[in-house]
Amino acid sequence: MKPVISGTTKVFGVVAHPIDHVRVQFLFNEYFEKEGMDAVFIPVHVKPENAAKAMEGFKALSNFGGMVITIPHKVTFMDLVDEVLPTAKLAGATNIIRPEDDGTWTGNNLDGMGFVNGLADQIFSPKGKSFLVVGTGGAGSAIAATLAQSGISRLTISDLDTARAEALAERLRGAVPDLPISVEGAGPNPAGYDVVVNATPLGMHEEDPMPIDPNLLEGDTVVAEVVQVPPVTRLLKEAEARGHRTLQGGSMLDYQFIEMARFFRTAE
Repeated sequence: MKPVISGTTKVFGVVAHPIDHVRVQFLFNEYFEKEGMDAVFIPVHVKPENAAKAMEGFKALSNFGGMVITIPHKVTFMDLVDEVLPTAKLAGATNIIRPEDDGTWTGNNLDGMGFVNGLADQIFSPKGKSFLVVGTGGAGSAIAATLAQSGISRLTISDLDTARAEALAERLRGAVPDLPISVEGAGPNPAGYDVVVNATPLGMHEEDPMPIDPNLLEGDTVVAEVVQVPPVTRLLKEAEARGHRTLQGGSMLDYQFIEMARFFRTAE
């Protein structure tokens, strides 16, 4: 029996642009139904230029329980909430926000935890490994920040916007001063790393260019994605064809889901 949406139903959502790739609503609505909760989770399509207006609207709605924030809003919404928790502050982006009893909103970022937990469960622990993270948007910054605090041996972050990448590197060096951290521009060489992470949107469409040249991959390098749709991007296909283990982007969401539910106060 499908749950009934009533005047007492708590509303949650995911904010994105474009909106057709999101899948977190399926996980939450299944969870709400299974747990018998009077709640619903909806996609909320917000264009970048309307982010501030959307946040004002969320603050005005008394039956909103929180929002997951995704492409391209993770950095923007960090500046629109009233309090940013330390993990999100280090990353410079938030991927989940909630209202507090006093009417203020709090932001956090669970992407890095989701990525690291998925990697540890499906491939290996990040401890002692070397990483190349391509892309320093909301997801890439969160992944880099969590990896930096997970005992890795070295970290390279790459982005078209080298100033943004350098700013992230400086925050991470301040938090983990003994970790070797370097910055590269677009098209980094993936050779010599234990794990290469595509944290850019490249791969959402078949015609997208590759974030790295898969012909330069070496040895046992693991190739990981943050793109969730399609589940197997062209990069992952090319890496698998060359004998490399891969980690799909969906694992990052799957392995942070229960922490999202806890943040929304819908789970113990």
